[in-house]
Amino acid sequence: MIEIVRQMIVSVTAAAIFSTVMLLIVQKSALHEVIRLATGMLMILALLLPLSRLTLPSFSRAFAAESAQAERQTEEAKQKNEQIAYSSIGGAVSQYIEKQAGELGIECTVRTEMEQGTDGTWVIGRVRIRGKGLTGVQRQQLAALVEKECGVPPARQDLVED
Repeated sequence: MIEIVRQMIVSVTAAAIFSTVMLLIVQKSALHEVIRLATGMLMILALLLPLSRLTLPSFSRAFAAESAQAERQTEEAKQKNEQIAYSSIGGAVSQYIEKQAGELGIECTVRTEMEQGTDGTWVIGRVRIRGKGLTGVQRQQLAALVEKECGVPPARQDLVED
């Protein structure tokens, strides 16, 4: 790349010197305008000719690298968004179950594990309930509550005593 810039500077300088000499030789006349036009084109060629030696593979490699990096960043952002959605949905469901259990007089903490369903939506995979001194009736009430409100069958519920 530096070689191309050097070639451009040398060729533009040479074209400028040649143009100046030619314009000094041909004083004001009809030929002077033709020489001015020709030397202007020569200057454009002096600028563009070194650029024509650039190879596209270097550009395509740089573009491919930038494109791959953009894809990685997009995928990372997508995963972060999914994690945020996962924790937000799970947290809201946990709070709801704890509130409903509190209305039944049951004090407990709830943790939900979310899974992605076959259609790409988030569904509750497992519910873990921790409570102190839960009676058999309270356990049944919690299991029924989770099944009714969240659609999680007892097989995917864990009721743990503290």
